[in-house]
Amino acid sequence: MVTQPQSRNDSRRAVQRTTCNFAADINLGGVFLCKAIIKNMTLTGLRLTIPNGAWLPAEFEVSSEVLPDPVKVRTVWTNKEHVGVIIESG
Repeated sequence: MVTQPQSRNDSRRAVQRTTCNFAADINLGGVFLCKAIIKNMTLTGLRLTIPNGAWLPAEFEVSSEVLPDPVKVRTVWTNKEHVGVIIESG
């Protein structure tokens, strides 16, 4: 899939966002919680589309064929169908 940098507010961002549309799974301790779509990504975070009304814990794992390994993430913001997460190091 072709991805492209987003232009809105990019001049304020320290890290470039890349628009995408990749399937992902959200897990907690290896247990599947729900499907998601990675809508954009940076080296430090992701914006995910989740099923409307899906409950997510503050910290969880995201796995996708575009990620070399599952990543542990922490929720930074959320709204009806989207959640912004930061990738935890280590």
